[in-house]
Order: sequence, then C-alpha cells, then structure tokens
Amino acid sequence: MKISVVTVAFNAAATIADTLESVARQTHPDVESLVIDGGSKDGTQALVEGFGDVVAHFVSEPDRGLYDAMNKGLRRATGDYVAFLNADDYYAGPDVLAAVAATAERTGADVILGDTIMLSAEPPHGVSRFYSAAGFRPWQFRFGHMPPHPSTFVRRDLLLRLGGFDLRYSISADFDLMLRLFRTLKPRVAHLPKTVTVMRGGGLTTQGLSSNRKINQQVAAVCRDRGVWTHPAIIWSKYAAKAFQLIHRPDDAPAGW
Repeated sequence: MKISVVTVAFNAAATIADTLESVARQTHPDVESLVIDGGSKDGTQALVEGFGDVVAHFVSEPDRGLYDAMNKGLRRATGDYVAFLNADDYYAGPDVLAAVAATAERTGADVILGDTIMLSAEPPHGVSRFYSAAGFRPWQFRFGHMPPHPSTFVRRDLLLRLGGFDLRYSISADFDLMLRLFRTLKPRVAHLPKTVTVMRGGGLTTQGLSSNRKINQQVAAVCRDRGVWTHPAIIWSKYAAKAFQLIHRPDDAPAGW
C-alpha cells in the first residue's frame, strides 16, 4: 500500500528539514513524498534537494496560495492514500505510516483519522493542545469542528472525485473539503488512537483572535454554501471543546507534558 505525503512550503527553511526527516524515518516501505514550494527565497529549495533520496517529486514555482499548492500535490500523487503534512509539522514517530497502513488494511476504511499534538508558538514550544479525532461525527461540522487535517489520510480517488480544495476559501478550504467528503461520499472511517503528527503553533490557522475570526467567518460561508445550517454563536462555541484539549493528556504524550 502506497501512502503519498504532500508537503507544501513557502520560505520554510527553518522547519522543513524536520518535516522531511520525519518522513524519511518512516518504517513503512512504500511512501511517496511530494514537496510543492511556492517559489521560496530563503534557501528552502536547497534543503529539499538535500533530501533527494526521499522526495519523489519537487516543484518550486509561484502559486495562488496554500490550497493551490495542495491541489498541485494531489494531482501528482500516485498513492492509495494521500496525507498533507505542512512544512512546519512533522510525524510523531517512525512507525506512524506503518500504523496507518495496518489500520487501512485491517478495516478497509476510506479515511484514517489520527491524533495531533500542537506545540505553542512561543519558546520553549511546549505542548499546548491534544487534538484527537476520537468520537468525531459529521454533525459536528455545523459547530466548525473537523478532524485534525495533518493526521487525516484519505483514499486518493475520493479526493480526486471531489475536485480537491476549493480556492474560494483562502483559510478554510480544508474544512470545506472534509465537509464535502463526509457529507457527499459518506466514506468508511477508522480512528487510529495514536499521536500521528506534531503541529507547530504560529501557522496560518493558529495566529490568534484575528485568525479565529476569519476562520469562523469562512466556516460559516462554507456551511451556507454547502447547505449546512449553523449560526455564528454555534461556531464560536467550539472553543469550549478546545478548552478540554488543553488539559486532556494522551496515553502516548511525550515526556514532560
């Protein structure tokens, strides 16, 4: 079973080596790594080229943003399953993709959902949240909830049937894609009770109140466009659930949590 890992990057020289090293360390024998760079000017390309024995496809050219780059990666991917691992995130251990493949083979699921640990943006970058996919149900989309995107693995043919990411949503196209996937295709889903990815704070969707406001506005627009009833107050209520993520400790949490 081949798993394609798409990494999109722009001026990611400070972090992308950790990302690609975590892919290189995977024990699963059939991994396809694709890096789609938006034309970085900080040396990102040289770092990626240093992983030439790991990265099967590397593109560096201007794009129309994060989700345009993800679509480029999806179109080039050849794996049975596709995951999107951003250039400031990394896999939590070398057995992650092997566990995903074993879960897919055992369950026949179309979508494998793992868990994510989130680090704080400020030094010393300790664990700030545990983002679990356990218990996720499609009705939760109306609350602005979605599975942790970096720890989601989907059959490539399903993503292609959906047409990839809708570029109208500059900051919530991943929410839109997951909503369409669950509502229109009704995939078979399996939860892998394992920390799959470590996500650094400070990215596009973790930049504080202004970022949250924009995300919630776009989430409301996605729900409206896709025929899902919601209300701004309902979407903002999701932060009560996120508060629990601040204190819940996973069984495989790193030392020092």
